[in-house]
Amino acid sequence: MDETKTLLQQIRDKEQEVNLTVEQVRQETEAIISAAKTDAEKILRDTEQKGKLAAEELTRSAGQKIAEEIDQLKNAAAADEERITKTGMANKESAVKTIISHVTMR
Repeated sequence: MDETKTLLQQIRDKEQEVNLTVEQVRQETEAIISAAKTDAEKILRDTEQKGKLAAEELTRSAGQKIAEEIDQLKNAAAADEERITKTGMANKESAVKTIISHVTMR
């Protein structure tokens, strides 16, 4: 039957085959690109979520560390206050005598 087709008809048939192949490749390419975009969006969402979780963990950890340091400072201040109070009380009598002797000039 190909023998009865004209050269122009054979060219048109071949052109249709090529067009069909090109269309199939275009559709496959669009599907690949669409899948790649979907994958990229998922990767971006996952990465953003991981980054957000990491930032929250870092903030929580830093806050906890700061709270611990504050507690240590409060404990150190309380210990200093207690030590100073004890020292003051131990020197109270001597200080009173010294003040009285200076005031009364004895």
